[in-house]
Amino acid sequence: LLGVAFPGEKDRQEWENEQEEARRRDHRRIGQDQELFFFNEVSPGSCFFLPKGAHIYNTLTDFIKSEYRRRGFTEVVTPTLYSTALWERSGHWEHYSENMFTVTSEGSQTYALKPMNCPAHCLMFEQRVRSWRELPLRWADFGALHRNELSGALGGLTRVRRFCQDDAHIFCAPEQEEIVACLDFVKVYRVFGFSFHCLLSTRPTPCLWEPEQWDDAEQVICSSVGERWELNPGDGAFYGPKVRAADQHNRYSASNGFCLDYRFVLIKRPQGPPSTSSRGIIHEFNPVLDVKTFVLPCSVWMPAGLE
Repeated sequence: LLGVAFPGEKDRQEWENEQEEARRRDHRRIGQDQELFFFNEVSPGSCFFLPKGAHIYNTLTDFIKSEYRRRGFTEVVTPTLYSTALWERSGHWEHYSENMFTVTSEGSQTYALKPMNCPAHCLMFEQRVRSWRELPLRWADFGALHRNELSGALGGLTRVRRFCQDDAHIFCAPEQEEIVACLDFVKVYRVFGFSFHCLLSTRPTPCLWEPEQWDDAEQVICSSVGERWELNPGDGAFYGPKVRAADQHNRYSASNGFCLDYRFVLIKRPQGPPSTSSRGIIHEFNPVLDVKTFVLPCSVWMPAGLE
């Protein structure tokens, strides 16, 4: 049995008003009322985009792809299903397997639907001998990802099991100023009328790599972040520290931002292996559609070109 208590009548009234406003701006209701998208129990945590919603979705995709091209990224396409051998090598099987959907073939070989693109992009990088002179190498991937979120954690477009994202990776030398460029890319949010600040998530427990490597990576990020930022101790990825952007309501998307990764040693050079910078701007197209309908009036104002 749960209850809510308030110090006074004014506090109770404010809470009730907030609840009513939240119901009025519920993106799930707006999506159905405006025939943009809906959900169905036959595919929990996966969105069905109707024609008008698909138009918005595709327009967002075209926009962010153009921004990537302008910043020197090239697009790649990768498979959806991988052997657990890849996930074991990357560390995901040890640290993330409970969040992955698995499939067993006739030969008892276990495969998993990809929850992110990092290992696949590393495989693509190492498929031939490369020189450090090729760095930085910037790749973007817009394929579908699947994550086995708990049913109780699902929440419309903000927490889903199937989604697409502008998942990009930059293979670069530590001295190349790609972090600064990533942070500048985050300013794309302003096109949608969002203000933001950055959250630096540091070394979790357990994690990969030595403390000295984490200290170096965190210091590189701290010295590069020019925007207003806050420290979030212990909430980094198991393979590296990460920076996420929060909106004006202090809400953080699960993935928008970037992360440093040293898991795959892919190239030898006098100064050591390259860093892999994993980053996303719109990252999850589903949450962007949700945020736009949630934080703005129910008329669902959209930037020119999305209407």
